[in-house]
Amino acid sequence: MAPPFPTKKCGVLGATGSVGQRFILLLQRHPHFVLHAVGASARSAGRPYREAVRWKQAAPIDARVADLVVRPCTAAAFADCDIVFSGLKKDVDIETEFFAANLPVFSNAKNHRLDPLVPLVVPTVNLDHLALSGVFDIQYVALSHNTVIGAAGASILNAEAAVLKGYI
Repeated sequence: MAPPFPTKKCGVLGATGSVGQRFILLLQRHPHFVLHAVGASARSAGRPYREAVRWKQAAPIDARVADLVVRPCTAAAFADCDIVFSGLKKDVDIETEFFAANLPVFSNAKNHRLDPLVPLVVPTVNLDHLALSGVFDIQYVALSHNTVIGAAGASILNAEAAVLKGYI
């Protein structure tokens, strides 16, 4: 029998962009991950998500998600989250701040894909790379472009595997 899956509070950085919206779409009805926080630029911060976003996805936004207040993309603003998914394009400083604050980041950005201490995970190919947390304290997981855009939910699978195996 599989161990029970712990519920985790998740945040999404870059929530008003296309990749952020895709993360939200995948998380808003997930059985174990609760979409707890959305973050975007200073222009959007402080506004209800429904007012800050031009929703581009085919499926609608859940009312609970639409009512979330957009937070600034700072580690302090997401301190109450267990996991953060980043849809930011390439802002290294923001993501670095998050994993420096011990907030695990699953990122679609290319910034750290060649870093030898950052696992580049494609769940159908090398999910076992998350096992590196026995050697390193993994706070950042790089995702391939197809992980978020092409293979729906694959980045969520990365996080599920990390949580279930006790890495996060």
